Amino acid sequence: NDASGGTDWEETNLAAADQATDTPTNNFCVMNPLDNYIAGATFSEGNCKVVTNAGNKTWTTATVGLSAGKWYFEIYNVTSPSDYLLNGIAEGPTVSSSAQLGAQTYNYAHNADNGTIYNAATGYAYGVVMAVDEIIGVYIDLDNNKLYFAKDGTVMNSGTGHTISAASLTANGLYFPAVGEYSTSTYTAAVNFGGCPSFAISSGNADANGYGNFEFSP
Repeated sequence: NDASGGTDWEETNLAAADQATDTPTNNFCVMNPLDNYIAGATFSEGNCKVVTNAGNKTWTTATVGLSAGKWYFEIYNVTSPSDYLLNGIAEGPTVSSSAQLGAQTYNYAHNADNGTIYNAATGYAYGVVMAVDEIIGVYIDLDNNKLYFAKDGTVMNSGTGHTISAASLTANGLYFPAVGEYSTSTYTAAVNFGGCPSFAISSGNADANGYGNFEFSP
């Protein structure tokens, strides 16, 4: 119905997964189409599905910057590139079409090809490799400056987090969820911040405050 309740509109090609609740007091994050000039990715599904540009080896960021607290999001690997699938957090948008996520001081990425965490152009042994049809869980703890990655609900590195710099040290005092790759082929990622899952959710987990709809527990 419209606002007056007097006009009925027909639903066309809408499934339960296409519906999301988003309000001024509970605004869910999505991928940011305004941060796409350099990356040249393609966004769909309410800006929760990303297809990277094969000609660019970089990342895109989400709409909400994080300065404190504990946060969680999921990335479903629809397809994987030939090498260097990198997802995590960044202090801001990319500045180059050949800037690899994790090569900078305040960017951190899980490398799906070897399980390492990549930061400041250095790889740190952390977790396991990821494949198509698997879900990367990203846990961001900015109260204790820790970053965790999970594979299909199991936190890597025996549940031990990787130490990150405080958000206050970044250029704008924020970290942004980031999705990217460093490959000559495309990467398709369905990203779920809790508000608009762009992939089928079978379990329906919310956070401790009852918000969000996730495949695995935040």
